[in-house]
Amino acid sequence: MKLSLEKIRNNHNKLFQYFLVSLFSVIIAILTPLNSSFNYNIEKGSFWSGDDLYAENSFSIIKNKNQKEIEKKEIIASSYVFYQKDSQVYDDIINELIVKIDLQFNQNIFNKVRIDNLKTNAENILKKIYSKGIINLRSLDKNKNLKLLYELETFDLNVNDYFTISTAKSYINEQSIDELLKNIIIDLIQVNIIYNDDWTVKMLEKDLLSVHDVYGLIEKDSLIIKKNQLINDDLHQILFSYKESLGIENITTENYYLMFLGKFFLFCIILFVFYLFVSKYYQSIIDLNTNFIFLFSLILFFVLICSILSNFDDRLIYLLPFCIIPITIRAFFDFRLALVIHFFTIIISSFFSSEPHLFILLNVLAGYTSLMTFNKIYIQSQLFFAIIRITIVFVFSYIAFSVIILGNFHEIDLYKLGLICIGSILTFLTFPFIYISEKIFGLISDISLLEFGDTNRPLLRDLAEKAPGTFHHSLQVSHLAESVAIELGANSLLVRAGSLYHDIGKLKKPNFFIENQNNSYNPHDDLSFDESAEVIVNHVIDGIEIARESKLPDQLIDFIRTHHGTSLIQYFYKEYLKNYPNEIVDDNKFRYPGPKPFNKETAILMMADSVEAASRSLKNPTNKNIDKIVEKVINSQLSDNQFDNSSLSFKDIKIAKSIFKMKLQDIYHLRIKYPED
Repeated sequence: MKLSLEKIRNNHNKLFQYFLVSLFSVIIAILTPLNSSFNYNIEKGSFWSGDDLYAENSFSIIKNKNQKEIEKKEIIASSYVFYQKDSQVYDDIINELIVKIDLQFNQNIFNKVRIDNLKTNAENILKKIYSKGIINLRSLDKNKNLKLLYELETFDLNVNDYFTISTAKSYINEQSIDELLKNIIIDLIQVNIIYNDDWTVKMLEKDLLSVHDVYGLIEKDSLIIKKNQLINDDLHQILFSYKESLGIENITTENYYLMFLGKFFLFCIILFVFYLFVSKYYQSIIDLNTNFIFLFSLILFFVLICSILSNFDDRLIYLLPFCIIPITIRAFFDFRLALVIHFFTIIISSFFSSEPHLFILLNVLAGYTSLMTFNKIYIQSQLFFAIIRITIVFVFSYIAFSVIILGNFHEIDLYKLGLICIGSILTFLTFPFIYISEKIFGLISDISLLEFGDTNRPLLRDLAEKAPGTFHHSLQVSHLAESVAIELGANSLLVRAGSLYHDIGKLKKPNFFIENQNNSYNPHDDLSFDESAEVIVNHVIDGIEIARESKLPDQLIDFIRTHHGTSLIQYFYKEYLKNYPNEIVDDNKFRYPGPKPFNKETAILMMADSVEAASRSLKNPTNKNIDKIVEKVINSQLSDNQFDNSSLSFKDIKIAKSIFKMKLQDIYHLRIKYPED
């Protein structure tokens, strides 16, 4: 039992990661749709690859969007436009007519009988007109089917049976009545049959509701399609309808849980294969749980967006700029890991597509293209050219694939093509995505490393002013270390930035370090050997403290922490032994606290730092002496086991030595001695 608990404690990090992989598998299984038992390719223009297919159950054929749109357009074109007759208009005109006649004709010499006759004639004319009605026909309704709404009843409306304002005026002018009376009537007439928008819209909506989503019926055990038969438009719709009829609504509770369990195990296998790959080739990366969570969260994030978009239309997943994945991973890690995580994300996301093979093909090609385009992730102009190349690959690959399947150009899904183009353009979100990832997961990209490598940053300017010798030393170390990192395939930008900050702790007591002493006074003369060693050791601890106060990322602080490893401060240790030969000395008092370098980058800095410092002690920096000092320093570090935790091979160290020798020879090369005046 004790052994078992100890084993768990020793492997707690790995067990935690196993748990997270399982948890991510559950979440992805929940997000992905349940596929039915119908898993054949039913693309138009392809051939049926299965045996003769018979219907397991009766089902209706689902209308596609075009069919429904055509039906709706036909209904709209043949729908009735309603006009309404207002009887109150006639009553109001008659009342106004009587008032006007009394007003106009009382001023003249007319007797009451004459005035009554005028009123009667005018009323008869208006009655004749409004017995039909005056219509105001909209120009857009001339060729429409018209209906008249009158007292909650509807009648067919023939425009020729009704007056317009113009024809009503003509009719009045044709009557044999007094001119003044004609003018009064013409002034009074107005439209009483007008367009009724509410009723027209209401009846149209009612008609549109009659458009059904299905048509026809395929009986159970009927032959749907024969083997090797071409899938045309009609067969495609029948097969799609059959597939839908086998959907989740027909799945029992028992089947649902079994299918979910199957999905969970499948995604477990996919994610564990990815995990095994990363743990084999990138163990140093996933040793840090934030890196591990970042990689798996990136997959989960895109799967989540796919799930949301596919709920509206599965074609919308082409809007997602999946090329952000490899570019982002490349910004933090390397090319191979970027390709692998992109591939696994695409594989899982393809479960949301009705054409998974097309989805995988397009995105794998585009993802590889995006990485091929970027030589330097921090050069923003390259993102613009990457988007152009990604778009070209997407568009031409999709068109080529569609032509192979359909055999023509005019049936290509332009909507999907448009989504693909928009998704390509959205790759410009890469840099914000990288920035957010840095802030959430504490990562550092090449873009940030370039910023931290700027010697005009306040912390480095402070170092240049207060400890100019240390600053110059850091510049030389960064040059040496960067050259080796480039040759060994390490992260040269990380090494360069780490080199610039590795001795930042000397800001606390700059005069205690020989490169900053510009006179004969040495403050170590006032200290004991072990006290001097403590001051020297503390520049590492002070550096970590200053770096944290300045909010430097952990990746740069690692260089401060490891640049001396657990090495011995030789000078003060030997002086102590010389002066106190009879004492038993604890050499830990003269050792740096460590840890030892744990990757290529930190190991390269340790070598560059020691080699550069040692080379300054050469009184005669000939090529031979430089070669000797480089060999001596690095061999001493090897014998002290300082590189045990790094991934440097003996071949790497040999290459590093040769580069250090060459670069130092360039720095200390002999110059021509000019004659004195």
